[in-house]
Amino acid sequence: MLLGSLLIFANPEVRLDAVSPHWNQTSAFQGASGLGGSLYGHYRDNRAMRHSLNLRAYENGNYRSTTYSLGVDALLPLQQSPIELAVGIELGSSDLRYQDGSGSESERLGGDLHAEVAQYFTVGDTLLYGFVRPAWQFYEFDAVSGTGPSLSFGIGSRF
Repeated sequence: MLLGSLLIFANPEVRLDAVSPHWNQTSAFQGASGLGGSLYGHYRDNRAMRHSLNLRAYENGNYRSTTYSLGVDALLPLQQSPIELAVGIELGSSDLRYQDGSGSESERLGGDLHAEVAQYFTVGDTLLYGFVRPAWQFYEFDAVSGTGPSLSFGIGSRF
C-alpha cells in the first residue's frame, strides 16, 4: 500500500487536492458500519481521472475490520453543472479482529467497484462537495464474508 501510494502521489503529474471524511454502511462483515477517510489526487492537465488513498474502519457487535485501498476513478463531469459523476475500482487489503479478543485473521486482498455522485458548492473561498457512493466490496475471510454492497456518504474539500 505504501509503495503504491508513493508511486501515485509522488507523480508530478498528479496534485493532491482533495480530502473527504465519510461514513460507511455495508452488508459485508455481517452488517458493519464505520468511518473512513480518503485523499484524492487529480491530474494537472485536467484529465478526467483521479487516484485515491482510502482508509475505512468497520465494526459490528462481533467483528472489527480495517481496510486500506488505492483507487482509480474515471470522472464524468456534467457540462455547466456543479455535479460530477465517477466510476472506479479500489484494490487493497483488510484485516479482521474479533471483538471478544479471541483472535484475528491476517490481511486479505480485496477491493470494491463503485460509482459516485458529488455536488460541489462553495462556502466563503472554500470549494466543498457532498457525495454518495454505492459500491460492491469483495473481501473474504474464513469467519465472515467481507463481500456485499456498501454505501458511503460524506463531505469533502478541494484545495
